[in-house]
Amino acid sequence: MYNKILISFLLGVILFSCQNNPNDRLETSFINPPESTRPWVYWYWIDENISKEGITRDLEAMARVGIGQALIGHVSPGGQRGKVKILSEPWWNMLEHAVAEGQRLGVDIGFFNGPGWSQSGGPWITKEQAMRYIVSRELKLAGPSSFKGNLTFPDTLFQQVALQAIPVHKKGSSHSVGTVKGTRPSVASIRSYPINSEAVNLFDRDPNTVFRFPESLLMGNDFILDIRLQSPVTIRSLHIDFLPVPFRIDISISCKDTNGIYQVLRSFTLDRRYINFEIGPMRYQPVVFSLPDISSDHFRITLQNLNAGQGGGLKEIDLGTSAVVDQVIEKQLGKLFSGPLPPWDAYLWLDLQETEAEYIIDPDEIIDLSPKIHADGYLEWEVPEGDWVLLQTGMVPTGATNVPVPPEATGYECDKFTNEAIEKHFEAFVGKFLNRVPQSKRQSLKTVVIDSYEVGPQNWTTDFRDIFIERYGYDPIPWLPVFSGRVIGSTDLSGRFLWDVRRLTADLI
Repeated sequence: MYNKILISFLLGVILFSCQNNPNDRLETSFINPPESTRPWVYWYWIDENISKEGITRDLEAMARVGIGQALIGHVSPGGQRGKVKILSEPWWNMLEHAVAEGQRLGVDIGFFNGPGWSQSGGPWITKEQAMRYIVSRELKLAGPSSFKGNLTFPDTLFQQVALQAIPVHKKGSSHSVGTVKGTRPSVASIRSYPINSEAVNLFDRDPNTVFRFPESLLMGNDFILDIRLQSPVTIRSLHIDFLPVPFRIDISISCKDTNGIYQVLRSFTLDRRYINFEIGPMRYQPVVFSLPDISSDHFRITLQNLNAGQGGGLKEIDLGTSAVVDQVIEKQLGKLFSGPLPPWDAYLWLDLQETEAEYIIDPDEIIDLSPKIHADGYLEWEVPEGDWVLLQTGMVPTGATNVPVPPEATGYECDKFTNEAIEKHFEAFVGKFLNRVPQSKRQSLKTVVIDSYEVGPQNWTTDFRDIFIERYGYDPIPWLPVFSGRVIGSTDLSGRFLWDVRRLTADLI
C-alpha cells in the first residue's frame, strides 16, 4: 500500500517538474523580461539643449529597447547653452511634456531632486535655510573699564550664536587657531638639507612669502629643516599653513635631546589632494597638531613622500607654546577626509596627554554676554578687573551650492539638519511640478533621485543648541571656544565635546 502511494507521489513530482522546467521559464523570461527587470537610465538634459521633438524621440527609442525608467538630471557642464532657459516657463513645459510622453509610451520618469547633480539646493534657499558652520572673531579688553561699542560682524551672512568673555589669567585663553595668535619662540637660525633659499620663508610670519616644494621632494628624496631657537622652549603645538594647490606629504617633527640625538615627537600625513573639492568650509585653514611637552632649542622637521602637481608648497610653519585641541579643524568638521573613499580610521584621532592645568580654561569662568548684546550688535558691558578676550561666535553658510547649473538655477545647498529647509527645497522644485500637473497627467512620474552627496559638512543650525541639550543633557554654549582651538575643561572633555558635535551632525543628517 505504502509503495503504491510513494510511486504515485514520485510520478506526480516528475510530471509537475516537466511542466515547470526552470530552463523553460528562464528562456521565456529572457525573451520577454518582466516589468520589474527593465533597466533604468540617467537622462541628462545638458546645457538646456532640449526640445519637445527631441524628448519624444528619446522616449520612443527608450520604449523600443525596453528601458523601464528615465531619470532626468538638469546639468550644465559649461557647453553652449540652449534656448530653453532652466526654470523658465518653457522649461517647465518641457518637463510636463516628458512626463506626458512617458505616460503615453510606458516609460516611467524620475527627477533629480534639484538642478544639478550635487544634492539639494537652489536659488530659493536663504542664508537662514542654508548649510552653516561656526565662525568667530575676537576682541581684547582690559578691565576694570566700561565697554560701549558696536560688534556688528563684518560678514553680512553672519548669524549670532553667542557672545562670551574669556578671562586671560590662563595661558591658553588668548590663543586662537587660524590666526595663530599667542606666544611663539624666536628663531635664531634655519638650515635646510638640501639647501633651499625659500626655507626661511616658512618662519618669517608672513603668509605672502612661500616655500614651494623643491624638485628633490618631487623626485622622492627627503627634505630636512633644522630650526635653532634663541633659547630652550617647550613647544606644545605645530601649525602649518599651505598653498591652495593639491598635494599629499608625510611630515615628522623631532627635537634634540640632551645627548644631541633627535627624538621624533609626532609624525603625520598632510593630505590636501582634494582641497579644491567641496570637502569643507575650512579646508584652506592651517592644520594644527598637538605635541608632547618637551623643552629644547633644536627642532627638526622632515618632509617626505610628496605626491603633488606643480606649484604646491607651504606658507608658514609655527612652533606654538600654547596648548591646542589637536586637529581641531577636522574634529569640528571644518574639513572632511581628502578623498572619496575614507578608510575606516579616517575619523579616529590619537589619545594625547592631558594639557597642563595652566592652559585649561574653566567653562564656569566664561561669561555669557549674549543676553546683553542688541539685535544691531551694540553692547554695553562693565568689564571686570583683568584682561579678557571677547569671543563673538556665530554661523555663516558653508558656501556649498548646487552644481553644475547656470547662475539663475544656482543657490545655497539647504540645511541638512532641519525638516523645514528640506521641505522648502522640495516644494520649490519637485513640489512646483506636482502643483502644476494634475495627478491623472503624471502617472509616469515615479521617482525622486538624490544623485550624490558632494556638498561637504556643516556643524551648526538655528536650533542646534536646543537639540544638543535634549540629546546630551548639557549646554554646548560654554564649550564654543573649543571651536577656536582652546582647551576647555580638559583635553579629554574638549575632545568629547567635539565628538558630540560630530555624532549629532551624523544623526541629524
